[in-house]
Amino acid sequence: MMCGCSFQTVSLEDLQKVKAGMSPEKVVEIMGDPDEEVKLDETPMYYAYHIDNEKWVIDFEDGKVGQKSKSDNFMH
Repeated sequence: MMCGCSFQTVSLEDLQKVKAGMSPEKVVEIMGDPDEEVKLDETPMYYAYHIDNEKWVIDFEDGKVGQKSKSDNFMH
């Protein structure tokens, strides 16, 4: 049985490398493609990654990383 999901190995150490002010491209370079993303037009609003059974969200402000937070909204 196969699902359409691809899980990559991303660690909290990778997440710690993501800093405020980084571009979305730099985030993808460090973290890989997001498990979830929301865009307004072509501008990312947030990327979400699943790390150690937790969902972590990277919010973007004006096209740059704003803040990172753990989300309570996690679905397998």
